[in-house]
Amino acid sequence: MGLPHHRFSREWAEASRKARELLIAHLPPEQLKDFERSGCFTVVGNKTGTTYRLGSGVVTTHDASFCIGPVDAGLPRDDRVLTQKWLLETDEEKFLKIANRLYGLRW
Repeated sequence: MGLPHHRFSREWAEASRKARELLIAHLPPEQLKDFERSGCFTVVGNKTGTTYRLGSGVVTTHDASFCIGPVDAGLPRDDRVLTQKWLLETDEEKFLKIANRLYGLRW
């Protein structure tokens, strides 16, 4: 069911803090440097070698943008970003099958 959507609740703040710590713990130095500087980082898809930019909630490439998220949107953003990172690095084909392609947004 997820956390309360009230972003000012103690539970939400604690979940967001833990999600940020978990994301940072799983970023290699270059991704971490980019994330700390801009709030975004790049990931290379394991199948096509496409470079994806993550961090804002929308996953972008130079050619397209994708929206992918959990059924329960009550997860902290950094948990969703880490899930997107892992999926692109391990099963890019599945990512592309389940993501919604957005038009007009690119990086």
